[in-house]
Amino acid sequence: MIGRICNTSTALFRAVLLIFACSLCLGACTAPAPAEPQEAAPAVQPQTVEPEPEPEPLPEMTDGPAVTVNGQRLNDGSWLIEEVLYVRLWSLTQALDTDLTWDGQTAAFLWHGHEICLEAGSSQLLQDGEPIPLDAPLRRILDEAYVPLESLAAHLLLGCYTEAETGHLYFTPGAAKFEVPAGYAVPTLMYHAVSDDLWGDADLFVSPAELEKQLQYLLDNGYTPIHFGDLAYVDEIEKPVLLTFDDGYADNYHELFPLLQQYGVKATIFVITGSLDNHHLYMTWEQAKEMADSGLVSIQSHTVDHPFLSGLSAEGQAEQMEASKLAILQHTGYEPYVLCYPTGVYDANTLAVIGDYYHFGLKMNGDAWYTDENVYEINRWFVSRYTTLDRFIEMLES
Repeated sequence: MIGRICNTSTALFRAVLLIFACSLCLGACTAPAPAEPQEAAPAVQPQTVEPEPEPEPLPEMTDGPAVTVNGQRLNDGSWLIEEVLYVRLWSLTQALDTDLTWDGQTAAFLWHGHEICLEAGSSQLLQDGEPIPLDAPLRRILDEAYVPLESLAAHLLLGCYTEAETGHLYFTPGAAKFEVPAGYAVPTLMYHAVSDDLWGDADLFVSPAELEKQLQYLLDNGYTPIHFGDLAYVDEIEKPVLLTFDDGYADNYHELFPLLQQYGVKATIFVITGSLDNHHLYMTWEQAKEMADSGLVSIQSHTVDHPFLSGLSAEGQAEQMEASKLAILQHTGYEPYVLCYPTGVYDANTLAVIGDYYHFGLKMNGDAWYTDENVYEINRWFVSRYTTLDRFIEMLES
């Protein structure tokens, strides 16, 4: 009996040993592999914080006069800095209808196909890479670009007119005095009314349908209708032509203006300032302003009341020139710089005083004009109601 118990105990003991041995073996088989050695993480370097730049000191600025550029008053005004007149460059380029790029240091915009670049702190501009001096530097004030207006305007050929009573400054593209490149033929065409309602001399009334044919011919044959201010760049313009309309009749707004808009064509209208707003056959000042603001129409002077200039004294002629100039300026915001002699009549007194008020003077006779001829005796071809397209072409090619 004891032997059986011993045998049983022995068997049990062996079974326990076998289970224990298997457990050891199983544990050894399933033990995790030793971990791969890890590279030490790089030490975190402390970041250096750049100190914020000191704000630029603001220059001493005082309010300047009211400024109108290209018919638009600059609502943010002007400032005098060290006795130099400054305006915000963004406002200036907006008024000139050109896009400005500004990166906080360099400003650039296009003007008559040329790239104008200015740099903060520099008293020069670059035109297509060529340096041109300015009277004062471009300034960066509160991250905005401010430019010396008068010296920049002179380079851009913006005429400057100061209204005596108020000091209001008017800057008008093309109104600056400039030398016209010599040796170029510029056909100059003279029109009057544009209408089929013949309330006066039929010769003066070009049919709107015929005018449209003429405009279409110009564009189809490579002509570029320009304003007188564009004569500064006549050497860069292929086949320039000047379209001029005398007197300022109401049909110029109702018939001519839509055609100019349709074809994107420039024209010049010489207005009798005393007739605008005062006679139903003439346009209103509101209409004149609308056309001028379009950029297609240049409103210029045909005197106050259309007198024979040769019948007036030099003082009387000067009064006609000055009063009509001021009326156009005040009603449109643009300085006129061209005078069309009423009925084409003028004399030595006219030529003696016109340069004080205008940069160009137009006659009425039929002939070609070349840019090396007298700018105060510009010839024009008369386009009448009975001018055929063939005759029109002859005028252009003469």
